[in-house]
Amino acid sequence: MGKPTTLKQKLLLVFFGLFLSVIFLEMSLRFAGFIYLSVQKHKNEIDLDRKDVYRILCVGESTTASQYPDYLQNILNQKSPKSTFKVIDCGVPGTTSSSILIILEDNITKYSPHMIITMMGINDVIFKLNKYDGPTIASLLKKFRIFKLVRLLKMRIVAKNQETQKNRNTAHLPISNTMPHQPKDYMDYISRGDYYFNVLNLTAAEPMFKKALELSPRNDLLYAKLGIVYQWTNRLSESEDAYKMALKINPKHLGAYAGLALVYNMRGKNSDEAGYMFKKALEIEPNAAWLYRIARLHYSTYIPPKRMLKETVPFLIKAIEKFPEEEWYYAALVNCYKKLGDHENSKKYEDKLANIRREYFNPVTYINYNRLAKVVLQKGIRLVCMQYPVRSTIPLKEMLKDYEDSIIFVDNQKIFEDAIERSNYNEYFTDNFGGDFGHCTIKGNTLLAEHLANIILKELEACPSNGSRRVSSVGRPDARRGDEGDVLPIVKEAATPQQAARRRNPPGRRRLRRGSAMLQP
Repeated sequence: MGKPTTLKQKLLLVFFGLFLSVIFLEMSLRFAGFIYLSVQKHKNEIDLDRKDVYRILCVGESTTASQYPDYLQNILNQKSPKSTFKVIDCGVPGTTSSSILIILEDNITKYSPHMIITMMGINDVIFKLNKYDGPTIASLLKKFRIFKLVRLLKMRIVAKNQETQKNRNTAHLPISNTMPHQPKDYMDYISRGDYYFNVLNLTAAEPMFKKALELSPRNDLLYAKLGIVYQWTNRLSESEDAYKMALKINPKHLGAYAGLALVYNMRGKNSDEAGYMFKKALEIEPNAAWLYRIARLHYSTYIPPKRMLKETVPFLIKAIEKFPEEEWYYAALVNCYKKLGDHENSKKYEDKLANIRREYFNPVTYINYNRLAKVVLQKGIRLVCMQYPVRSTIPLKEMLKDYEDSIIFVDNQKIFEDAIERSNYNEYFTDNFGGDFGHCTIKGNTLLAEHLANIILKELEACPSNGSRRVSSVGRPDARRGDEGDVLPIVKEAATPQQAARRRNPPGRRRLRRGSAMLQP
């Protein structure tokens, strides 16, 4: 008989298995992305070789990808049968304006568009922009799909209370130094389970927690730990049962309430119960900032029925107190008040939201929008900057002040507000992704595309040249013509964020700031 496998060898095998699992998962995620992009690319390349086709390139995130572009192409070709329009969908779910800008030149070279439509910025994260010094290990890791998946899973981890933290003090130490090979009590099994959990070996962690539970059957923390393990392995029914047992033992278990809420949210049903669980968790710990972050994830994907709106309002008001500069909570609160018919409070927070959007802007979005405008207009391509549904173009025009006369701005605020007032929010949006708007339904995409098509056709009728032209507002041409009558783009050097801030805020006016002052235009 061979020598028995040592603990060190077992651990090496565990880590090797984890390594292979990570590689397989990364390859699977990339393959799924490849399939999606291949289908999108094939559809985009149809009719590209035809010289009589007017090509429109749409860039954005999930509000563009497989959303309005197909509807826009059909409507344009129906309204203008003598012309042929090809709308190219280059939207990428979850992308940012930085990623859009990186691939912009390639997309222009590949598709040679006559017009580019942008609707972007909502996924941008505010961070400190420093001079680029080359790739770092962290920046390289962020390119992996598995990194993005782990970051998403991390958002769903149920935070532990103070007692849990005390029990995990030894979990980060080497396993061989913190416990005997044969555990003697339930705490040894918990420590071993925590160790495996921390290295994401959930298969090994589960039996450790179960064995500990046999020795300590009234331990609510163990049920909560098992709830997380089941949740991470997509065994949602078992996760629900484990969290409920934790609450049966300890009705004030904060993590179990939050975990149950996330389980209900992941199942795509029982959304009322999810809202109730978040409410109970916040009653226990009203100042837990992480709870508001996780609850936002829930409310972004869930449209509360009217009977639940009154309970949603206090949560949003409390969230605004904690995050006074984050417009999502204001937008969601305005949305709630409108649905409740409370026009006074709706107007009150609408004014606050408008002030935030005027005074605060995301520096990342500002820089990337201006860089995009410069690239597109210098190439003589028409640029259409479209605002998200129900939002005003005023902040967008403020960001692009130096190019305002050369850009076609599309405002979707009034058409969606009027449509929602005539029917209801759910007919036009599937969720609350943006707080005051969401991903569009078929009806919502049709409304957006119809409005956009009318503006495009009006612009082309007023100025049929393929070049750019000046427009002070939609439908009011102010073209500057060259020696041979061609419409020339008006391209000015973009102002730095500091210059733009000075223009919006003359001396003596106090301006609150968000983000970093270290901006590299």
